[in-house]
Amino acid sequence: MKTYCFANKKGGCSKTTLNIETAFYLALQGKKTIIIDGDPQGNATERFNLENFDNELVDVLQGNCYAKEAIIKTAEYLDIIPTNKYNSKYRDFADMMIHKEPHIFSELVEVLSGMDYNYCFIDINPSDSNLERSILGAVDEIISPVQPQAFSFTGVDSFIDFVESIKKQFRKNIQFNKIVISMLDNRIAGHNVMKEKLESLPNYKTFLFHDCADISNSQIVSKSVFEFAPQSRSTEEIKSIAESLR
Repeated sequence: MKTYCFANKKGGCSKTTLNIETAFYLALQGKKTIIIDGDPQGNATERFNLENFDNELVDVLQGNCYAKEAIIKTAEYLDIIPTNKYNSKYRDFADMMIHKEPHIFSELVEVLSGMDYNYCFIDINPSDSNLERSILGAVDEIISPVQPQAFSFTGVDSFIDFVESIKKQFRKNIQFNKIVISMLDNRIAGHNVMKEKLESLPNYKTFLFHDCADISNSQIVSKSVFEFAPQSRSTEEIKSIAESLR
């Protein structure tokens, strides 16, 4: 099983959207895929319109249930371990306990790898706390979505340093050589300027993810863009990203 995370320390970069849609595309290819909603805000869980469930991520982490007892099927070949944003247990666990068990997400990933999944995606909060360190220390590859804005370079440099510190902490060669230029609008001159600068970064492969109404409209009706608008530009861009991970 390969484990991925679209991550950045800045919010509003389409992290959750990219985690979900990339996972959905791979599931459409017949690959057994699971999403772990590692964000205390529970955005991935909400995206699937899940509200009533007996067990969630924090129950697995605390040993109150087995991972298989928290897994919910959302589509053919696509499952999720949810997080209830209205339940403070996960946030409390992250604040008080995660520093004592930094490898807890690595242990969860190991359990899931024994359940015949091909791919795992972990959704994450835009922060650099011990929770995010534990999550990123469990993945094989990090992909960073970056908005084409003036301060993007500073953010990229900061995130690169953050990832390097995690590699050292977990003594793990986590791959990080892909950047997604997200929420791109070619009608905005500044976006095009920043796009060219981001594409010029050495040692990083860049992908485009344009600002598209099909994405927001699909989310309103709790559908993947592959269900809602299968011929849209967004589906082709997500396919390109997903195929680079296989």
